[in-house]
Amino acid sequence: MQSRRRTRSLDDACIAAICENLALETLIIEYNSLLTPRVVDIILGSKTAQSLSDATFYSVGSLTSANMLRLARGCPQLVDLCWYLGGLTPLTDNNGQNVDELEELLEARAKQTKKTTYYEVDDVFALFGPWEAASYHYKNFPQSQHPPSL
Repeated sequence: MQSRRRTRSLDDACIAAICENLALETLIIEYNSLLTPRVVDIILGSKTAQSLSDATFYSVGSLTSANMLRLARGCPQLVDLCWYLGGLTPLTDNNGQNVDELEELLEARAKQTKKTTYYEVDDVFALFGPWEAASYHYKNFPQSQHPPSL
């Protein structure tokens, strides 16, 4: 079943009702300040966890990189992901390494599918480093290494 739900200012209980009753393939949540970090557990414990392939979380303050990584790991069909939270930095998020792991996971899944896929993780992380030479950020943002690598 493919369903496209746009949610605005719904709380955890509303997301639980939606995800429990529908096996969503797409979920878009934007500008939501009512959700708690528990929303990831709600999604992972629902039918949606097995069917979700496309998700957008834009300006949902309760979702950190750790939450997004857990969500991606728990939703095996999730390939298309857009996650943005203005002002987020590796220091305020407490673990910028999650972003590299999230992008590597999504990139690996994208290579295994035949459909065109898209993923985007909060661009502010691209400004920070250093990263391992094999990481997504190092390959795509080598100019941001401090000090620059030789």
